[in-house]
Amino acid sequence: MSRIAANISNVDCAACVGKLRRALLSQQSSFCSVTAGRKRLAARPLIVGLLTGVMPCGSMYAMWLFAMSSGSMGRGALIMLTFSLGTVPLMLLFGSLGSLIPKRSLKYMIKFSAVLVTAFGVKMLINGLKMADII
Repeated sequence: MSRIAANISNVDCAACVGKLRRALLSQQSSFCSVTAGRKRLAARPLIVGLLTGVMPCGSMYAMWLFAMSSGSMGRGALIMLTFSLGTVPLMLLFGSLGSLIPKRSLKYMIKFSAVLVTAFGVKMLINGLKMADII
């Protein structure tokens, strides 16, 4: 089990994200642009949303491990299906609410989010160091 977790954690996410971004940008001109202006087909957010499943996050790693430890391929697939269907309403809600945010307050929210994520990261680092009896 620890070997599987080590192999999953060795995935170079930065390279994956970069390749995904380049692929999406190259495809944008071929099937996502409606006109030469700023209008784009509504399918682009859908495509990006569907492809985010290949960009794992911490909870996705946990669900992969849970699915792999379930004992059968069918049960693991059902676990992953349930997880993905459970995240859809929340993603749609956040996407919908995000479009209601005024543009001028958006830059402050992005800065606040960055500070919040950094604070959570520092807190998790401190907790990890305490658990390892380093501090």
